[in-house]
This record gives sequence, structure tokens and C-alpha cells, in this order.
Amino acid sequence: LFLAGCSPAAPNPPDVSLLIQRLDALIPARMRATGAPGVAVALIHDGEVVWSKGYGVADLASGKPVTPDSVFGVASISKTVTAWGVMKLVESGRVDLDAPVGNYLNRWRLPGGDNSLVTIRRLLSHSAGLNTPEYLGHLPGEPLPGIEDVLAFGYGEAAGVQLERTPGSCFAYSDGGYLILQLLIEEVSGEDFSQYMQREILTPLGMNASSFQWRPDIQAQLVTSYSERGTPFPHYQFVEKAPAGLYTTAPDLARFIAAGMKGPEGEPPGRGVLKPATVELMMTPAVEIRGVERLIYAQGYGLGYFTETLPDGRHLVSHMGGNLNGVTEFAAIPASGEGIVVLTSSIAGHELFADVLHAWTNWLGSGDFTLPRAIRFARQVLFSVGLFSGAAALLILLRLAVALPRGQRALRMPKNRLAWLRKAP
Repeated sequence: LFLAGCSPAAPNPPDVSLLIQRLDALIPARMRATGAPGVAVALIHDGEVVWSKGYGVADLASGKPVTPDSVFGVASISKTVTAWGVMKLVESGRVDLDAPVGNYLNRWRLPGGDNSLVTIRRLLSHSAGLNTPEYLGHLPGEPLPGIEDVLAFGYGEAAGVQLERTPGSCFAYSDGGYLILQLLIEEVSGEDFSQYMQREILTPLGMNASSFQWRPDIQAQLVTSYSERGTPFPHYQFVEKAPAGLYTTAPDLARFIAAGMKGPEGEPPGRGVLKPATVELMMTPAVEIRGVERLIYAQGYGLGYFTETLPDGRHLVSHMGGNLNGVTEFAAIPASGEGIVVLTSSIAGHELFADVLHAWTNWLGSGDFTLPRAIRFARQVLFSVGLFSGAAALLILLRLAVALPRGQRALRMPKNRLAWLRKAP
């Protein structure tokens, strides 16, 4: 595994206009094949955002088009942005990365005995030994619980947060761990999580169309998400903002990804919000991913980033997000200054972004990375072999589409979603 700053020198990629032409042909075709109503894409080249475009419609009923200004809920990609907020506190000396998180919490305590090994570093890297509750948001009009209530008692079918294994023993993706980090930010900063993140991270990075808050301007631009059958989902809202509640656009998210790289005029990684050494640490593997998950997720996880070494030796960071608000993905090669953002409004969007990412890595000449390779392989199996193997491949695709972004281990939908779907046309 290579550090972001120590990756092999990248070859000069071909003209970015060739990739744009390829995507302009590919994306509409894959939208028709998968039924995804709306997609937004942005490209980072030489450390800056060079292109963004919307495809399809933001809402089938009104026909409003998707544009670069369209807002998507990006689910678990929120964790990467949250990690920057935590590391801002680390840089200022207000929290110690290797201190027990309990040292900073008063409103809630992790149940059990000695929790001294549940450190901030381990929460950021999903190695704190916690269970894996999933947060899919709250239906419009539902009363919203407090962070402490969700941590203590859970919500819907999501359990309260607790230890399940020895901290530091392995990677175990946990939305609950990042909800603890949301509480940490509020306790240490003394302010609302959304306000802190807006002031310290989003606004300084020029992400003016992004927010963890359910603002009127966000609501006005938010795309409608759809099932594979075209059934519209309501706009879910989140108490659990750090693990799943960021609203953003493709260009804004691309600005964030570019901020982790050296800029075209020599601007340092972190862009003055974080130090370059901090960004490099976040993109360095903190825990190895093992077993079957290594074949689906990535080779490792840093502090808010999935990490892996590409077939050509370059270091890649990425993160997927997915819930009933859609399926999203970003990927970047920091040393090369290259990156891509793909936002979809369909829970079937995993197949589409896998093909887009394959086109991007093919243009770079780097070879596919783990997640798109796994999705494309499963699809090939589904269409090329018999019924039994095809069913197994379909199960893999379903798990990738629904379970993977939230760290689930079983394919299920909370009761409140099922109740809503029964009422849906």
C-alpha cells in the first residue's frame, strides 16, 4: 500500500475532452438500460474541477432537468466530509486522535465497561469494534429524535450503538461510529454539527450549494429518487448527519475531492482548511480490509477514505454512498490530480456508476479498482451463466446496491419504508 504522496509518477492521460465525449455517449445509454432517471457527473483534472454535467430529469412528474446545480443526498460520502471536520479539531489541539472518545462526551456514554480503546482514530477508520446500525433517514413529518436517543436506543430497525468486538481487531463498517463523531464535534465545538461543518469545511472550500442542514435552497434543488420500478421515494431527512446526511451537487463534491490534491497553481492539499500532512494521513490505510469484503469494498480504509493500489501501482481513494435517496460514488488518484464524481437518483445507480468509473480508469490506463470491478463481474456472471449462478450474481448486485453503502450484512428494508411503499402508487 502506498501513501498518497509516494505513489509512482502517473503517465500523462489523454485529452480530457476524449473522456467527456465518451461519457456523453455512455451515460444516456446506461440510463436507458438501468432506468436511472437522473445523473450528475463531475471531473477533476490536474487538481481542479474541469467539467460537470447533468443528464436526465430531477423529477419525472415535472420533467425538471438535472443540471450541475441539482442537489443529491450522497449518503455515506458524508463520512469523508465529516472526517475533515474531525481532523480540523485534531489540528487545533482540541481533541487527541488516539484518545478515548469518551473523554470528550457528556451527553451520551458508550455502554459497557472499559471503553478506553474506542479512540477517535478507530472511529474514523471503522475499526473501533462497534456494531453496524444503518441509518436510512426519517420520513417527512416524522418527529426527529435526538442524537443521544439514536445512539442509546436506535431508531426503527437500527439498534443502539454498542461494542461487538475488540477495538482495533478488524474493519467493521459502522454508521454508528460516525454518529458518535457527530456528537463529538457538537460537544467539543459547542455548536450544532451542521453549523460547524458549514463554517469550518464547506464554506472555506467553496461548497456553497452544499449543506448538512435541510435548508429551503437545498429543498428547491433536490432531485427525487426512484426505485428500480420508477416509484418515487420521499425526501428523507437525517438526524444522523455525519454518517449519511450531506446534500451536495456534483461540482461542489468535486471541489471537495480536488481539495485533497495539489492544485493546478501549486495550491497544497487541504487548501488551507487542513494541513497537507493531515490529508496524507487520512488517505493512508489505517486498517486492512480482509476476507470477502476486500473483494467488494477496497484493500483498506484510512480516516474517511477507502484506499487501494491500482493495477498500475497508483494509489486511489474513494467512497460510495447509497440509500433510498440514490447511489453515489467518488474516486480520485491524488498524486495524479485526477478524480471523478458520479451522482444518481436511483437505487439501481450502482451499475451505471460502475460503467462510468470503468470508462474513467480505462481513459487513465490504470485498470479498474475494486468496487466497479466487482459490480461489472457480477453482471457478467448474471448474463453469461445458468440460473443458479445468475441468481447468486443478482444477490451480489442487490447487496452492493443496498447493503454495501450502509455496511449492512443482510438485505432488508426498515418497517417505516415498507409502510410508505405499500401506500405508494
